[in-house]
Amino acid sequence: MLKLAAILLVLMIVFGLLGFVFHVAAALTKIAFVVCLVGAGLSLAGRALRGGVELTPPSAPVVTPGLTPGVRLCLGAARDRQDLERGLRIVAAALEDQAGVAARLPLRASVEALSPQERHRLRNIGVTVGALDLFDPRLLKPGAQPWRTALLGVRGQVLATPPGAAAVLGRGTQGATLIAGYRPLARQAVRVDLVERIARGVHDARQGRAPFAPDTALATSMGLEAATIERLMIELGFRSVRADKPVDESAAGATAPRWAWQGRPAPRRQERDTPATGAFAGLAALVRHG
Repeated sequence: MLKLAAILLVLMIVFGLLGFVFHVAAALTKIAFVVCLVGAGLSLAGRALRGGVELTPPSAPVVTPGLTPGVRLCLGAARDRQDLERGLRIVAAALEDQAGVAARLPLRASVEALSPQERHRLRNIGVTVGALDLFDPRLLKPGAQPWRTALLGVRGQVLATPPGAAAVLGRGTQGATLIAGYRPLARQAVRVDLVERIARGVHDARQGRAPFAPDTALATSMGLEAATIERLMIELGFRSVRADKPVDESAAGATAPRWAWQGRPAPRRQERDTPATGAFAGLAALVRHG
């Protein structure tokens, strides 16, 4: 009986030790599982940021699918920046500085040096190379403004956005700045995508450098004043010329303003040749990979 009791005691000790080891192993397994889940989550989040998955801050409006390429510009990470040509580096740096909107004139040499393939890549990722400005029209929408505000805020810049999606603002009012997506002209500020729309119509209507009277119906319907239209024509590279005779003979000497193309003036400051390294550095990878 004593031997049997000893054997049972040994078995109890062995099974107790095995049970303890089992519980420890189970706990370690659970910890490892949680660590794997966290690692997988961080990996997926990193891929989402690099690949352009929509991520919306709690206080921001929902980002629509149409804005995904624009958001990708904001969140992407440049991996092959050295493969970019000099002109594209400068364009990317300018878009980074202004969170998606940049004046074309200071970038004139770089823009004109872009090859057709490079321009095509820019169009494919949503960047419009306009007559006066470079911009992504999706980033001008109200839903994208929280992103632009946050990106500029990281660098200590304050973005004063207009209260709505107005086409024209009074100069000096909230949001009437180029960084907010509005080009100041005379006493008004016009949204840059609408400026480009008017500019394309004007250029389509001209015949070389011959004087002509552009149709201002579209600009007037948007709310542009006569002084704003005049300033816009000058910014586009046109000069005012006298009309030889009234367009409407029944109007008492009234003549439509006539303009002749002469080209835009040369930029007054040099472009900076620095690679994009901030929020819009994702333009590098997007341009390379299409």
